[in-house]
Amino acid sequence: MVLSTKQSERGKEIKFKEEENNYTTMVFPKNVDKSDNMTIVILGASGDLAKRKLFPALFTIFKEGFLGSAWRVIGYARSNLTKQELIDTHLLPFLKKHDKKDLDAFFEHVFYQAGQYDKEEDFQALNKLMEQCEIEGEKILEAEHKSQLEHKCLTDDEVFDDCKSPTAPFKPRRHRFFYLSLPPNVFLSSASMLGRTCKSQTGYNRIVIEKPFGRDLITFKKLSNGLSKVFGKDEIYRIDHYIGKEVVQNLLVLRFANVILEPLWNRNTIKSVQIIFKEELGVEGRGGYFDSYGIIRDVAQNHLLQILALIAMEPPVTLSPTDIRNEKIKVLKSIEPVKMEDIVVGQYKGKVINGEKVLGYREDPSVADDSITPTYAACVLKVKNRRWDGVPFFLESGKALDERLAEIRITFNEVPANLYTHAVVSPNELVIRIQPNEAIYFNIVNKVPGLGEKLSESQLNFTYKTLYDAKKIPDAYERLILNMVQGDESNFLSEDELKYCWQIFDPILHELQEKLVQPEPYPFASAGPTAVHYLRARYGLVASKNDSDL
Repeated sequence: MVLSTKQSERGKEIKFKEEENNYTTMVFPKNVDKSDNMTIVILGASGDLAKRKLFPALFTIFKEGFLGSAWRVIGYARSNLTKQELIDTHLLPFLKKHDKKDLDAFFEHVFYQAGQYDKEEDFQALNKLMEQCEIEGEKILEAEHKSQLEHKCLTDDEVFDDCKSPTAPFKPRRHRFFYLSLPPNVFLSSASMLGRTCKSQTGYNRIVIEKPFGRDLITFKKLSNGLSKVFGKDEIYRIDHYIGKEVVQNLLVLRFANVILEPLWNRNTIKSVQIIFKEELGVEGRGGYFDSYGIIRDVAQNHLLQILALIAMEPPVTLSPTDIRNEKIKVLKSIEPVKMEDIVVGQYKGKVINGEKVLGYREDPSVADDSITPTYAACVLKVKNRRWDGVPFFLESGKALDERLAEIRITFNEVPANLYTHAVVSPNELVIRIQPNEAIYFNIVNKVPGLGEKLSESQLNFTYKTLYDAKKIPDAYERLILNMVQGDESNFLSEDELKYCWQIFDPILHELQEKLVQPEPYPFASAGPTAVHYLRARYGLVASKNDSDL
């Protein structure tokens, strides 16, 4: 049979390549059709991320009808569990708010395989389970296919598509997606085992890895080189869940779909940009992991830099993943490495709150008594290009602070030759609140109604909870897992992006470690180290305001 390039039912080209014995295989388009046979494997299925985020996200995607009928999710972990034990002890506590009928339908697609992360025989058992599930899935798809043909549910183009022709054998593609919800020390061993024993030969293979992507530039390159030995470049999806948050998703729309902002979006009108990430909680039992990485690697080097790149990038030629990534990389390449005089690091200490002692960082049983790992970091980055030269980008992140807050605060220049000398005229600000209470608002100066000339700061605000149904705002993991299934790479990080992110922070991380810089102590539930006020003052920055009424 001779096959040629033609259009698929999804409007994308399907190409074919010749192999031995005149056997032809398909070079598939990236998108996954609901009529395909799909397996999602979550490694680390008994862990916190899997049960709190990944399985609930898959349930929502399933309920919304994105996964078709021949799919399954296989949990893989070292815990010796049955499928029912996984459901009862790990999944139901986080899904019990949903309808039982929907849950029962979802759980029919859930399987479990216990195994180690470095034993080939365990991954061979996983592969055997996947094959068994795929055979059952093909029976379901074949029955659906026959029913469609009998009832003439297919269009003429679909009937004569090589994948759906009545005279051709029905062989749906087998896609396998692997999500590594694992500690960093087993990333490579697990990926290597998957690559050797579990990859599909007739469909897509995709592997998703969570941060941290190494501890520095060297370990990042080692991780990337190891992954590239067993998975192709287009098969590796590096996830930063912050990019999937609804407000962050809106950044490009806000910038490039509104003509009013582009003339203002530069050094001529913008005085400073602050990107803030504050948490009220401490390490809360995660001290073992956190002490190896710290707040800079955990938040600043990834979440905050990604937001900065979206704010500072030039308009892409198109919204394709490649074009968006190219513009982000240009911004990252133009950022100077952080200097010691432009960074403040801190570490929270214990405090008595409402008569109870709250442990400090070093008092946590999983943290070394002499640890110098920062739980707080604030730094100023400088983007050396024509649009942003001279505008300080202030990045702040920390744990055990006085509020939970993630926002972008863009402060505009002061009004030249101010006519209202009798009043304090505050600079205009555009604030993009990521969490909590998602919102976008402008701080402007208004006249207070009355016979006098009193001025006050007012807000033009748009809050998500007043305009949209909060229940319809998707979780970041719902969006990103669906993007991965659909082959949309625009919300995932490329190797080049991460390389330039590390080049910005790698020198200061090594300098802090080599000089044994002691983080400045700050009380639990405070605003952070005192030194940050001096850093702000040096660059003319104003601390973020708590607009809790939004």
